[in-house]
Amino acid sequence: MALSCLSESGTGVASELGKDTVNYLFIRLKSSFGYLVHYKEKVNNLQETFEDLRSLKNDIQRRTEAAEKNGEVVDEVVTSWLRKVSELEQAVNTMLAEVRENKRSFRRLYPNLISRYKLGKEATQRKLDAEKLQEKGKFEKVSQLPPPPTIESMPAGDFMAFSSTIEAMDNVLKAMRDENQQLIGIYGMGGVGKTTLMEELGRQFSISKEFGTVIKVVVSQNPNIDQIRREIAEELGMRLFGEGESAAKKLADRLKKETKIVIMMDDIWSRLELRVIGIPIGEEHRGCKILFTTRTLQACQLMESHASILVDVLTREDSWTLFKSKVGDICSSPDIENVARKVADECGGLPLAIVVVGRALRGCSEKSVWESGLMQLKRSIPDELLNVEEQLFKSLELSYNYIKNEEMKLLFLFCCLFREDYEITEDELTRYVVGEGFLKDVYSLDEARGKIHLIVHDLIASCLLLKTERERSVKMHDVVRDVAVYIASKGDDCFFVKAGLGLRYWPESRTLEMCKRISLMNNDLLDLPDQPNCPKLLTLLLNSNPSLSGISSSFFQGMASLAVLDLSDTNIQSLPSSLALLTNLGSLRLDRCRRLTDLSLIGKLRKLKILGLQKCQVDILPEEIETLADLKLLDISYSTSLALVKGLSNFG
Repeated sequence: MALSCLSESGTGVASELGKDTVNYLFIRLKSSFGYLVHYKEKVNNLQETFEDLRSLKNDIQRRTEAAEKNGEVVDEVVTSWLRKVSELEQAVNTMLAEVRENKRSFRRLYPNLISRYKLGKEATQRKLDAEKLQEKGKFEKVSQLPPPPTIESMPAGDFMAFSSTIEAMDNVLKAMRDENQQLIGIYGMGGVGKTTLMEELGRQFSISKEFGTVIKVVVSQNPNIDQIRREIAEELGMRLFGEGESAAKKLADRLKKETKIVIMMDDIWSRLELRVIGIPIGEEHRGCKILFTTRTLQACQLMESHASILVDVLTREDSWTLFKSKVGDICSSPDIENVARKVADECGGLPLAIVVVGRALRGCSEKSVWESGLMQLKRSIPDELLNVEEQLFKSLELSYNYIKNEEMKLLFLFCCLFREDYEITEDELTRYVVGEGFLKDVYSLDEARGKIHLIVHDLIASCLLLKTERERSVKMHDVVRDVAVYIASKGDDCFFVKAGLGLRYWPESRTLEMCKRISLMNNDLLDLPDQPNCPKLLTLLLNSNPSLSGISSSFFQGMASLAVLDLSDTNIQSLPSSLALLTNLGSLRLDRCRRLTDLSLIGKLRKLKILGLQKCQVDILPEEIETLADLKLLDISYSTSLALVKGLSNFG
């Protein structure tokens, strides 16, 4: 009986399973048959659905592009969605190409049924994918403001908490926390540590988040408003297009989105119109604080600062503490300590001077060396300088005098030829130095590069040059540069430096006849004299004078010794005939002289070692250039229209 029931039960189950299997197979066959019979309809349905998706994608892309222009960050989910739509679009385009091929086979009366089946099935799946992406693409917003930038990457410098710095820092914090004080100035003599103090405050602000977003820009003596505006925008993660009022308004609108923000502006010399830059102040944005450094109280007054805080020099004991940290234990020895304290006193409590002099004397154990250094500090009083700067110049000149290598001294002075706050690349130094040829025991361009790299490294270690974020580039502290210009102008080498001062005319100076190096780069010179008399001149830098369009044919007649000439980024249309007289010229830079087309005179410069023609519009180099046996570097980077003479190529 039991077996009989079990048998009947088994038969019933088998019957039900059979029905389910048949139904399942029928549905599958119907679906599969539909892929084949209705494949055109399914392809058309896919195309209609995907056109809707493509329109949505275009709309999302327009929104993301507008957001990026406004300095906002596109959400990752939006970026991922756009990528998936692009991938699907590629797959659909590939499938549609197969559909067109299938149509051609149908016309030949040999339809590919297997291909149609596969296409119908794929079209169905792609349509489902497109519908899912359409549903997911209904974004209310596609972007957000970038995260607040930090200044934790700023170099720590030589910040130490001394009585004067603690007092100044406390005063700054008190002013920053006062809602009625929006514009705060930090002032003091050059080298006193204003920038180091401000950067330390910035680091603390970034960590505590007390004042929201913190950004920093450098202003300098001759501020470039467009550049300052761009740098602030970049710090905010914003790509700023255009110039003038429209760009200022865009920046102001972006800054207003920050509830609290501190803009740190380093090295202000005169009144800076913040609203012209695009910085909202007053009732426009009460949450925007401006913290700036300057050398004078007058600049604070011109800026109408709500608080002006003095950073004073160090006390005698604080100076000695800082000095010992730079010199080392040797200054505490019985024989040295007395004279070492006097040397530290001569630095006048100026942190920059203490650091530089301390490094210069580090490791010196001979008392006579210390006594000689002290004597130099006492006697090396610069002429015609404000008393407030005297001690700084004496101290820094001592550091220069302690450089034993004449090549290092000259390379250091070469760095003052560039404008203030300029980031000097080792490549630029190489092109000038090789042209003059003052490096000893150097026989190739690679050797010159290597030697310059080592010298620059030593100058950084001596605190006479500063590292930058760019690899193999340096800059001069503005006070150190002032000292270097002062030293170079009174030495036997006689430099004349007026770089980046906005000059429009060739300077009238009797000293030019005695000068060996003249730098008038980064000005706005309109023209040059017909025939200046500079018989000793070795280096002449006239680059980055965009208004300079012509040079007198006799201009170089009085410069027979010239070895380095830079006319890059000028608007000259031709080379003066007197250029051919420069038989000692070793380096000639004509980079980005876009209107210059004739280079025939270059073939006469038999001693030329460096020739720069970056981004020039010259069509062909003169055949005579092949005869320049000493040429080590021919730089024709980005000169796309230039045709080389046979056998010549970019080298060096």
